[in-house]
Amino acid sequence: MIFFLKHIKRFIPLFASCILNFNSLQAQQSLLFPGDYFFDVQRQKTILADTDVIMHTSLQPFIYKEILPDILKKAKPDIDPFFDKMFYESLIQLRHIDKSSGYNRKFNLNINPIMNFVYGKDMADTSSNSVTTNTRGFWLKGELGKNLTFESAFIENQTVGPAYIYNYSYGTGVMPGQGRWKKFKMAGFDYASAWGILNFRAGKNLTVRLGHGKQKIGNGYRSLLLSDNSFNYPYVQFIASFYKNKIQFSQTYALLMNLTDGGAKTPPGIEPIFQKKAATFQHISWHTCKYLDVYLFQGTIWKATDSNNVMHLDPLYANPVMFTNLAKFGFNNANHIIVGGGFELRPFKKFVFYNQSVYDGTYPDNSNPSVTVNKTNWAMQNGIKYFDVLGVRNLYLQAEVNIVNGQCYTSSKYSAQDYSHYNQLLTTPAWLPNEFVGMVSYYYKRVFIQLKENYFSDNSSKKTITNFDGKIGYLLNPSYNMNLAIGTTLRTYDYAVTGLKPNVTQLIYIAFKTSLYNIYHDF
Repeated sequence: MIFFLKHIKRFIPLFASCILNFNSLQAQQSLLFPGDYFFDVQRQKTILADTDVIMHTSLQPFIYKEILPDILKKAKPDIDPFFDKMFYESLIQLRHIDKSSGYNRKFNLNINPIMNFVYGKDMADTSSNSVTTNTRGFWLKGELGKNLTFESAFIENQTVGPAYIYNYSYGTGVMPGQGRWKKFKMAGFDYASAWGILNFRAGKNLTVRLGHGKQKIGNGYRSLLLSDNSFNYPYVQFIASFYKNKIQFSQTYALLMNLTDGGAKTPPGIEPIFQKKAATFQHISWHTCKYLDVYLFQGTIWKATDSNNVMHLDPLYANPVMFTNLAKFGFNNANHIIVGGGFELRPFKKFVFYNQSVYDGTYPDNSNPSVTVNKTNWAMQNGIKYFDVLGVRNLYLQAEVNIVNGQCYTSSKYSAQDYSHYNQLLTTPAWLPNEFVGMVSYYYKRVFIQLKENYFSDNSSKKTITNFDGKIGYLLNPSYNMNLAIGTTLRTYDYAVTGLKPNVTQLIYIAFKTSLYNIYHDF
């Protein structure tokens, strides 16, 4: 036994190297998730610097290339493969290239854990409940040959959140962006999520994706056209490029749900059959030059189910010609159409200016019964990103303003055709129509600081919400963003009612997690 303990340190790396293939470190990029926004900043910076490569970044998720920011590059020789596995590489890597048949038969597979272990306390909450999250799962990503990429992820969660998250989840029946829940203990929720995608390169200029997940349109923190705010949904996506990749067009066919029965009768004791609704999303992007990208978007929620929740698709559902369905149906139709666009301007290597605009028809203003006035549903986003602020390497600033006017995203004909999925908007999670987002991040080697404040307001009701989240942490493994952090969330919801005290959250927490995707609790 003494001999075994004395020499076990030699055996562990040897055993690990026999079952796992240790390759040079490469940062993992995903087709499943748009990506944790703060941890994606370094990739944005690399894309900005590489002006020779044409990237249509307004359609997310996308693959740039396997990159590793300078601050994370390995600065030591390969001495201990076990140490490399813990702090530099994917947990499990399998590689196979067979040239004996005269061509490459390539197989790559990476398997990594997904976890989010949080423990904290809301100092403004008089109850004895601690704030906890227990997330376990896995993320699998692989390649088969030159043209097929596949990816899958699954997570299981139990959460006892702060009061405002509990109230939101209890009222909507879903955890924000993460689906339906079951009761967990007295004040918690149990819920699960799954993602999956097959990405097939069907030709030099055509990619086909069959998946269950989310997309995001735009260059900002929020998206007012299509975001990763709501729950996952099944979809088929076609991405085509033209004119030396300067023009990219995508057509997405998706199946969404309202958490109502839609007329279908469910027998007692059986899982409810929810109301289905079909959706199409079209996006076209033009890389005009290395300084400017512009894009247009059309999203349609189709009235495709009858009173018995049986789906009958309009033949025009398959129509890939952008804006022709709008010409046919117009706005304020049972087939709910929104349109918009935006741009990303890069006049300097460290600055990005971006914009996004939305139009969603009109609605009647009934404030004065004697006069019929139709008001416009629209939304607007403007923002700026500043990399390496004042020459300070890896210091990042971002400011963004979002305004949603009228009854944007609400169907004027049928409430079942709202621009939503699983009781959440497909765009912003904001409760109030005006939002300012300020973000700061700084990296020193693997130490990071991330600060974000969201300020919401409603000019008519005078209600306001302030949500600040700040954390400092250490990036343990950049291959799957495993990190340890301590932080705080400070939130105040002022109802603007005399005598009614604001709702206050003062959360202090510690987290051990893999930051791979966005969870929007900042509302």
